[in-house]
Amino acid sequence: MAVTFHFIGTYGLTLVEGRDFDPQRPADSAAVILNEAATHLMRLRKPLGQEITWQGQHRKIIGIVKDFVWGSPFEPVKPAVLGYQKDWVGSIGLRLNPNQPISRSLTRLQALYKQYNPAYPFEYRFTDEEFSKKYRDEKLLGAISLGFTTLAVFIACLGLFGLAAFSAEQRTREIGIRKVLGAGVPGLVTLLALAGSVGIAVAAVITQAVRAARANPVKSLRSD
Repeated sequence: MAVTFHFIGTYGLTLVEGRDFDPQRPADSAAVILNEAATHLMRLRKPLGQEITWQGQHRKIIGIVKDFVWGSPFEPVKPAVLGYQKDWVGSIGLRLNPNQPISRSLTRLQALYKQYNPAYPFEYRFTDEEFSKKYRDEKLLGAISLGFTTLAVFIACLGLFGLAAFSAEQRTREIGIRKVLGAGVPGLVTLLALAGSVGIAVAAVITQAVRAARANPVKSLRSD
């Protein structure tokens, strides 16, 4: 990556060793900063002060930063070399003052931009929005999964409600007798709904257990 001064501070990277590019040090124009993945790839145990070749020039390593997402967030972080390059500018990265309204900062930046580049429109993007785009598909998948899960739970509740209604309909006479004998509403509710749920769960467990017990051991051993 071709960068200029204050790159680490502007983008909030974590400095592990060394320092950021400093405008007060002219020699930094021939320096580079590596991420941890790059030091591991190059097998550099003490990278600070060593020289590497970058863009056909000998560059001195002045800093190491922790790995950060700069490509696909679903792949291992790739090695990165941050090299100072004054005249290689495709975009400008700025950190806005959090104590100032964003609209005011953008207005000032637009006015400044028009002074130096009036023939081109003022276009900008926010870093947090760009990172959100990387995870857009995963957010959509999560929302769809949540929707289907909610639907499945709702259908299961409908089934349980139907089972309770059917059980109550079949046991109308029993409920009447129990009420005559002094049974209360909580006891009757527990008898219908809880008993049905436990019965279904026990039946499912017993079915699977019997199926596993009756399985031919020869087939299972053969598959292993």
